[in-house]
Amino acid sequence: MVQPSEFIRDDFILPEPNNCYREEYTGRKEQSLLSERIDKEIYIGKSKINFVPVKTIIVNIWSSSREINDYSYELFRDEFNKYSEEKKLNITINLTKLTTATVINFGSSVEVLLKRNSSKYDIYFYDYTYVSKYAPYLLELNEYVSKEELSQYNSKILLTNCYHQNKLVGLPIKIGFNVLYSNKALLKKYKKEIPRTWRKLIDTGYYIYEKEKKLNNTDLIPYIGIYNDSEECLCSVNELIYSFRDSPTSPFPDLLSKEATMALETLREIKDKFLTDSIINLDTLKYRDLIIDNKGLFVKFWMFSDDVYEDNYEVSLLPGNKEGVSGSSLIGYNIGINKHISFEKKKGAIEVLKFITSKEFQKKLVLNNTLISAISSIYNDEDVCKKKNCALYNNIQLISKPVNLTVDYDEYDEKFREYISEFFQKGKSVKETLQKIIDIMKIYTITIKTDDTYVGLIIFIFITFYIVFILLSLVFLYKENFSPYFRFLPNKFWIIIIFGIVTVLCSCFTQYGTVTSIKCFLKFLFLAIGSTLVLTPILYKLIIIFPVEFKFFKWIENHKKKYFIFFFLIDIFITLIMYFISYDIEDVIIPYGQNFQICKMKNFGGNFLIFVECLCKILIISVIAVFIYTEWNISYVLYSIRCVMVTLYIDIITVILLFIINIIIIKNYIWYTVIKDLLIIIMTVVNYLLLYGNRILVGLIRKKNIKQLYINKITKNFIENENNSEYDKSKDDDNNDDDDDFYNPESNEHSHGSDINKSVILKIIDFHYLTQSSSSREIRTSSVIYKTNFI
Repeated sequence: MVQPSEFIRDDFILPEPNNCYREEYTGRKEQSLLSERIDKEIYIGKSKINFVPVKTIIVNIWSSSREINDYSYELFRDEFNKYSEEKKLNITINLTKLTTATVINFGSSVEVLLKRNSSKYDIYFYDYTYVSKYAPYLLELNEYVSKEELSQYNSKILLTNCYHQNKLVGLPIKIGFNVLYSNKALLKKYKKEIPRTWRKLIDTGYYIYEKEKKLNNTDLIPYIGIYNDSEECLCSVNELIYSFRDSPTSPFPDLLSKEATMALETLREIKDKFLTDSIINLDTLKYRDLIIDNKGLFVKFWMFSDDVYEDNYEVSLLPGNKEGVSGSSLIGYNIGINKHISFEKKKGAIEVLKFITSKEFQKKLVLNNTLISAISSIYNDEDVCKKKNCALYNNIQLISKPVNLTVDYDEYDEKFREYISEFFQKGKSVKETLQKIIDIMKIYTITIKTDDTYVGLIIFIFITFYIVFILLSLVFLYKENFSPYFRFLPNKFWIIIIFGIVTVLCSCFTQYGTVTSIKCFLKFLFLAIGSTLVLTPILYKLIIIFPVEFKFFKWIENHKKKYFIFFFLIDIFITLIMYFISYDIEDVIIPYGQNFQICKMKNFGGNFLIFVECLCKILIISVIAVFIYTEWNISYVLYSIRCVMVTLYIDIITVILLFIINIIIIKNYIWYTVIKDLLIIIMTVVNYLLLYGNRILVGLIRKKNIKQLYINKITKNFIENENNSEYDKSKDDDNNDDDDDFYNPESNEHSHGSDINKSVILKIIDFHYLTQSSSSREIRTSSVIYKTNFI
């Protein structure tokens, strides 16, 4: 780090102010040499000496200040340029300065330049409020600043003001904080001490004010803070809440805690006793005049770098709820380097940064009342402590603005001020005001906790019990009296369908807690795999009972495992690629409401894979629909086919509604979650009841011993056959001949499928009216079913 004590003049003064608020400085004579190489030849006798001037680096600096009479940046420029000239660094600062007279929104004005990757400015002096906005465009300084140099700073200031996502993107060049100015004369007159607690301040202020009012001193203002419609309002309320924490080491209180409630109740008491509307709305620039004119008893204002207050006021830490606990809002400016500039420019910018942030230079500025430094060790220096109240600087309990809790701090600040104004002017309750402030930046989520809503817990309990119930219902597959009701599918297929329903239900759990990319992926995974588990066994069944035998269908019937593996490989392939494509988390900001987050896939590849997955499911459903129509009248699956059809309709309607909800985002996080979960729950309940649960219900209603009924039926048929053997034999032969003709593939093809002039649609219509399947295995199963009156 540069140690500039040898070259800083003791007699430097601030530049004289002028009427121009935006000044562009061109530096000194070295600038005329920029980008030029001039050879000068000087002849001394017969000798010739060539001089080639070195190219000067111009470092362009963008600066801003909310104070028109702030000339610290001009001082930075002048002192560095003199140092550079003395050390022959060939670096010159060119300064551009903006104030509130030329720009209103500092944050946006700089952001516009940085987002263009502009190299117009090499260094930015910026308000730390916007560190998160500027960080992506600023040079990371960790490799240019040593740990020893960083250790000189107040660690809390560095952490909150200069780091973003663990990257050092700036160093503080000056800071500010609020203190309490107490009227020496009035306190001495009434033998009162400087208050250390808010209760003491209110009591002392009210006592002296009443006494002075009796003496006709109506101009006295007992207490004034900064609660007007400016950024300082947020700082004032924030530090007040911070001062109500339990101890100096306690964190910032939760806004719904008793500490925050007590703080705002105290603020209301202060307002009712001391603050009129005219005082509340007083322009911040007038506060300095109040102190100079000695019109306030207690004034909360920013710490002056000079000693303008010393004659009339004594400065101290702001009060707290308890003695020893205080809170003071921190403001400040950082120096950051544009990462899009050339290597040569970066070298020059780093020299400037090292000079301005050096301890010796900062100490000199502190001694000359130019600024307050963030280098803590300066306020342990003997020379400084002779002129400054080092105890105050070393014991200040700083609280930063909540810049890391929101993406758009300016918007947050605007709403915060609006709610405090309503608190003052419209008498809004403390609880309502705090809740509104929380809602500005809080992202609401559905959880099993009941702090915000019971909805999450209710849905969680219902889904959990529902999953346990349908899993336990699998036991009916292995009960003898119920097994005939499940003949539509093999037991393994029913288990696959049940696990598919459970998997789809589990997608609801991904909406609990903070929305993350992995949860978004898991939701997609559960829905994709779950729907495949439900649909593929049904499709398999419909294929093997098709009225006409085809080689491909026969192959599927004989290669069951390959059939299922095919569909699962499609899902696995798509989801595996999706795993490496992150979902975007989009904030849904609800003005004056409750914000929440949703999953958004903005990657083209991700959207394409989702489209492919949806297309696969649409094709499966379409094929199932065609098979349902074709096999509509097959007698022994008549009931099951109709159940599948209704299930299919419900699934299609549910998917369409879910798709609409994802497009038209409901502006309420509870309803947004409840409606999506409710649709999935309804879909799974319908799937379960129509495909599986109704079979249990029928078995429970009939309560028949299926095994005994079957034995009785066989015995009865045997006796009848013995009595009418000849007649039944001939009749059976005739029927068998008919059946053989009907189930003979060649016969079927001749009567229904061999006519090449018939279109596919006409063939499907013909199949629609068939009442028997071509599968010999299914025929045998169906005969058993009909003989026992099973569905």
